[in-house]
Amino acid sequence: MPIIIDNTEVEDITINNTEVDEVTIDGEVVWESSKIPDDNGYIYNKGEHEDEWVEGYKDDDDIILSKEEDHLLIDNLLGEYEEGIWVTKEKIDLTDYNYLYFKFDNIGGQEETRDYSIEDLSGEFYFKAIAFSEIHYLPHAFIHFGYAFSVNQQTDKDDYEKRDTDRPHDANAYPHDEYIGTRFIYARLTKEEI
Repeated sequence: MPIIIDNTEVEDITINNTEVDEVTIDGEVVWESSKIPDDNGYIYNKGEHEDEWVEGYKDDDDIILSKEEDHLLIDNLLGEYEEGIWVTKEKIDLTDYNYLYFKFDNIGGQEETRDYSIEDLSGEFYFKAIAFSEIHYLPHAFIHFGYAFSVNQQTDKDDYEKRDTDRPHDANAYPHDEYIGTRFIYARLTKEEI
């Protein structure tokens, strides 16, 4: 939720060199910092923190990137090779985290929850939620859909919006007419394995 001070929208409030997490008036919280990860380690969770994610690279103007009530959608990937990406607005400090958990599902029915060790990563990184398609014609026509979660440490902000060609990914094959879209459900960072 934005807060406006002297007609200027602010994202952060600092008092005496301490960042404020929330503003309360008459016992009611009227503003909360939207910094991620939150206290439970989530950088996205079923609609929470959607303002911290922006559209990244997409191969075609027909690819749909939309913020839905409980997921980030990447849809209409039907080309020979197409990719759509959601990316965090800012880098996230991974110094205090060792594990990444994330969940995607294809609206056609495939659901995947994955976990990865990130113990060897330290410092600040952009996060990308990626969906992609590849069409294969032999021996039968089918479309290969995958989704991935990527961590990138580019220093040039424009770089994070480009195609992510070197990434770990999970992929599944579907008949071409069955695929509808990929939903990004949550991503969570933890210190301990869960």
